[in-house]
Amino acid sequence: MLRHVIAKELRDCIYGYRSLLVFVLSTLLFGVAIYTGARQYQVALQEYRLAQAARRQQLTEPTNLYALGNFGFDLVKPPPVLGILVSGIEPHAPRVYNVALFTLPEPRGSSASESPTSAVSGALDLVFIVEGVLGLAALLFTFSAICGEKESGTLKLQLANSLPKDILLSGKLAGNLLGLLVPVALSFLLACLMLINFGSVSLNLEDALRISLLGLDFLLYLTTLFALGILVSTLTSRSTTAFALCLVAWVFLVAIVPKLAVLAAKLVSPTQSLQEFETKKVEVHRRGSVEAQKEYNRYVQEHGREMPPLDVYYDVMSRIRDRQNRELKLLEDDYLQQKQRQERWALRLSRLSPAGSATYAAMSLARTGLERDVHFQAALRDYRSEFTRYYDQKSREQVALSRNGRPSTIITQDLSDLPEFEFHDEPLAPSLDRALPDLGLLVIWSAAFFSFAYLRFLRYDVR
Repeated sequence: MLRHVIAKELRDCIYGYRSLLVFVLSTLLFGVAIYTGARQYQVALQEYRLAQAARRQQLTEPTNLYALGNFGFDLVKPPPVLGILVSGIEPHAPRVYNVALFTLPEPRGSSASESPTSAVSGALDLVFIVEGVLGLAALLFTFSAICGEKESGTLKLQLANSLPKDILLSGKLAGNLLGLLVPVALSFLLACLMLINFGSVSLNLEDALRISLLGLDFLLYLTTLFALGILVSTLTSRSTTAFALCLVAWVFLVAIVPKLAVLAAKLVSPTQSLQEFETKKVEVHRRGSVEAQKEYNRYVQEHGREMPPLDVYYDVMSRIRDRQNRELKLLEDDYLQQKQRQERWALRLSRLSPAGSATYAAMSLARTGLERDVHFQAALRDYRSEFTRYYDQKSREQVALSRNGRPSTIITQDLSDLPEFEFHDEPLAPSLDRALPDLGLLVIWSAAFFSFAYLRFLRYDVR
């Protein structure tokens, strides 16, 4: 009996062209998203490789150590390959950082700063398509599943033939859910095949596993919206009312709750402004410069020289630099802790919506969330410490090679042995650990909506 109900619902989905429309719509949107995302990835990858080559070329030429330490050099963040599917925060996060001796790594811009209109319009990625477009399609698939058949009188006829309510509801759920998810899954597979065959896009086994988990995340989200539509259909007696309620629910869950979560997090856990943080850093640099000048003046007065020799110069700068680094680290640690507290609150509050859980799970699996940016900045700080040790070593060599011992003398050195900066994206296990709670929440949301719909349908007046 259940099989016949499922078959009937599937025939309605097929002959009513609903499944076909979902397949065509998702295939077109997925294809456009993959194509545009892959093109942007190719451009970003080419810029990254050019920046790496330019930096290597710069270090093969004789360079002034003082200029390298004080003016620094740029390091570019490699683009994530799965950013093609889930852009996350990558378009809004800095891609280039300047690493210098006396300052923290300074960001130099993001994709959004290069193209401000992209920040306004947003990214056309799979998260936007699944949550915004296909999520609405899931609600439209189901808003009239119960109340629509009641209006037409077919619901009463089906139950008059000794068909139990639980069998009827289970069959409707399974049939319509298959009619929705199968076309979306086929479109997702076609999009993945398109991505694999795209030039300059190289995927490994771990990337394939991450893409599979992304597909699971999207299917769980659509199942949740599908269950919500069934619940709304059992709460009303008119399909027009159910349609209006589904639209309100979609706007609230997809568009309002995630944004309200960010605003509420700023109220619950405020942070100091970026301008205040930058002002404190400037004050640290100013005090260091004043202190260095005092020590130079003291040395000149004691020894009767115009300028201190290189060994004294580097000794003073080394001591002041170490003190500045300790103060800057305290300032940065405090600022980052405030931001991370606020981000944790935003994450907690956004999980009040299935869209929030689906988004954070997708960003974790695609490695395009806040964690990647934090991880990259931590790698930059570690490299800056390594660069500082390298600078001190080269300074001692420069002092030994200096003939007149004056800091004004420009001495070029071979800096081709400067340590390479290496950044490794996190493996699958930590990403999956962060995504599992959100995937579990989607399962809970689906189970809760289905359970309430089932209980409501048992008391549903079919007359």
